[in-house]
Amino acid sequence: MQLSDELYKQNLLNEIYQKSYTYNLNNYHIKPDIENNIIVVLGYQLSKKDIPWNILKGRLKTALDIYNINYGSKIIVSGGNRQYGFTEAEVMKEWLVSNGVSRSRVIKENLSYDTVTNGLNSVKILKAIKAENCTLVTSRRHMPRALAIFEYISKIQNFNININNSTSLDSYCYNKDVKEDSIIERNSIYRDLSRIYKQSNENSQVTAAINIFDIRKNTIQKTMAS
Repeated sequence: MQLSDELYKQNLLNEIYQKSYTYNLNNYHIKPDIENNIIVVLGYQLSKKDIPWNILKGRLKTALDIYNINYGSKIIVSGGNRQYGFTEAEVMKEWLVSNGVSRSRVIKENLSYDTVTNGLNSVKILKAIKAENCTLVTSRRHMPRALAIFEYISKIQNFNININNSTSLDSYCYNKDVKEDSIIERNSIYRDLSRIYKQSNENSQVTAAINIFDIRKNTIQKTMAS
């Protein structure tokens, strides 16, 4: 891997981390009207208790509102944590379908187990379907970290996509100490971006090693043939 590539990713990490303090978050009542828009809804832990389910349902209601404005948009539901025999994505898809969304418009991403893998797996799908615009849907407190992760992954993969956001209304306060909660979330943003950076560099090193192996293999085969 070239050093310039590593420096680029490190500088980009720092840039997006600083930017995450000033993201323009769209309130839950603002629904983007965007052509060729893909909606990405991030999951939340499945539980029969009211608070976790209401948080997930809030995200789904926001996604449904956007879908009804951008009728025909595809919706990626992202979440692979399993509870009661179902993944988050499976539960989210069934809720959307039962509320009028065409089953064919909902794409399940049911391998993710945290926000980083939400980003990695969802961006992979967005690239595969050649998306140009996406609207990220999650809770307001979670949105800066989710946006930072999606933006960082897209840029280091040279994937040009316009990422919008629409926050859902949280049904309760996550933490009474808002200042302490904000510090925790900022630390989480840097931690997650660093994890993506490290994983990206490791993947680049593996790819480089494979390429070198292939070159040597081809050279040996040509030598033996002559």
